[in-house]
Amino acid sequence: MLSASCDEDDFFAATLLRDEIARRSSIELPVEKHAHARGLGRYLLLARIEDACSPRSPFGLVRGAGQASRIGSEGYLIEISSERAAVAAAGPAGIYYGVQTLRQLLEAKAGRASFPGVLITDWPLYRYRGVMHDISRFKVPTNETLCELVQLLASLKVNVLQLYTEHTFAFRRHPAIGRGCSPLTAEDILALDKLARQHHVELQANLQSFGHMGHILSLEEYKHLAESERAWTIAPGRPETYAFLDELYAEHLPCFSSRLFNADCDETWDLGKGKSRERAERLGLGRVYLDHIKRLRRLAAAYGKRLMIWGDIVLQHPETIRELPRDVIMLNWGYDARHDFASTRKFARAGLEHWVCPGTSSWSSLFPRIEVACRNIAGFALEGARTGASGLLNTDWGDGGHPNLLGHSFHGFAFGAEAAWSGPAEDAEDFDMRFSWALARNRSGILGRIFRALGRTNAAFGELNYTSVPFELYWAEFPYGEALARPTPGELSACERSARLARALIASARQAIPEERLLFDELDFAARQTLLACTKARLARAILKISPRIEGVAGAGFGGKGLPPSLVAEVADLHREWRIQRDEFERLWLARSRRSEIEYRLRLYREREQELARLAAPAASRG
Repeated sequence: MLSASCDEDDFFAATLLRDEIARRSSIELPVEKHAHARGLGRYLLLARIEDACSPRSPFGLVRGAGQASRIGSEGYLIEISSERAAVAAAGPAGIYYGVQTLRQLLEAKAGRASFPGVLITDWPLYRYRGVMHDISRFKVPTNETLCELVQLLASLKVNVLQLYTEHTFAFRRHPAIGRGCSPLTAEDILALDKLARQHHVELQANLQSFGHMGHILSLEEYKHLAESERAWTIAPGRPETYAFLDELYAEHLPCFSSRLFNADCDETWDLGKGKSRERAERLGLGRVYLDHIKRLRRLAAAYGKRLMIWGDIVLQHPETIRELPRDVIMLNWGYDARHDFASTRKFARAGLEHWVCPGTSSWSSLFPRIEVACRNIAGFALEGARTGASGLLNTDWGDGGHPNLLGHSFHGFAFGAEAAWSGPAEDAEDFDMRFSWALARNRSGILGRIFRALGRTNAAFGELNYTSVPFELYWAEFPYGEALARPTPGELSACERSARLARALIASARQAIPEERLLFDELDFAARQTLLACTKARLARAILKISPRIEGVAGAGFGGKGLPPSLVAEVADLHREWRIQRDEFERLWLARSRRSEIEYRLRLYREREQELARLAAPAASRG
């Protein structure tokens, strides 16, 4: 039941809890609203603090009253006794998060006749706990996937979602921008925003407004807006630039109910090398950048939005930090395991609101660099707590055409969610047990072990922050790609052992958690890709010992001439598996995403397939 002060948001949380109980038992509880508990017997209560924790509470919940002032707007109290189970919070977000915890407790205690006495007091470390998912590197999620992502993140107590957008929005005034890219429409965003609000997730606008605008600036209609022939950064300081951006903002920003807007503005690599060269030489590159940010701030304010930007360029020009408008939120990012997390202090000392922005390390990789991601997230979470950062935004990029599958990032999402709520986990095994439980309600921890095993396929080659050796091997030209010659036999063997262990664990987990079929397909695919990558490297070395590369004919196949039949047969096996994986990649991409720009990766699959086919030709002609 609900206490008297609860509202429709609390009613939604109550229905989630009711449905959880009905799904896991034969008990069907009505959702009711009561002013007091007299005469009700045993009950399950969702209550506002003012109804529940005063000395004269009509519900008698006083055990946690001393903590009520500490939990803020998103914290909650849970009290469980033989007579009642209750969640109390100051507002609807706290009640919602208390319900998430109570749902987990109900599952954990499934089959028991009663709960032991429980008192939980819980509140978040960070006000904003977010995930930013890249939808602009050729892959756009389906609406169903985005809705599922919101619900998953909400269950982890994440309260911010950003969709990194360069061109994948269907602009009515500028239809060429998203054409052929399966862009999200205004209606898609409006519906997602509504769902997110129900789950206490703030869907924040994100639209690149300076660098990383290559797709738009490559189109004939917009080439004149480019800073240079590189067509990467939009030219600052020009009326036509701000007229264009204002038209984009007029369509995009009103779709989001959140007041916060990430204009990105990172990695402006060709700034000052084209149209703004003279101004940069006269005023300094930092001043040119700062003036653009001030113009964007005014544009965003016209639509009721508060600006946030990535902090990399400002950190390169520290003289600009003190001149930034006080209401611009700085997003300090970096993805190394040993990143200079202390750079965050520069924004704190300047009195700027700031967020720390680690990453899942999933991009440009067959599977995320799990160990790097956990250390990176933990380092930023601890430093942000020291500097008073108001938010932690965990980034999930899609560099290289976004071949990384969404399910691979779930471990990083959960690690970041916990770090932002209560601080980073110190014990990896303990966290992986909780991760398995939070994601799949599995007590064995097997899901965490699978993610760790797959993560070690990268770690086999040393600490690599921005690269993945299995990824490089997988996509390298065969047999001449330089990457294929670098790993040692010992490194390849260690990588293969981790991939095979992961496959064995996945086979076992499928029986225990049958409802996670798609996730296990994604995980198993990463293991199979990794094993193929290692096989490819071994075969390339064997081939080059027999037939070294000849200068002047780079890339030319030799049709298997001079290769022993056994080696040609191995290449033929590799070719068959490559074709199977190409089809599986397409299936798994489309399981969660629109078709978007998948052709970029499929073209690379075809190119590598042709190389393998030439070498496998003798085996094919025999069979």
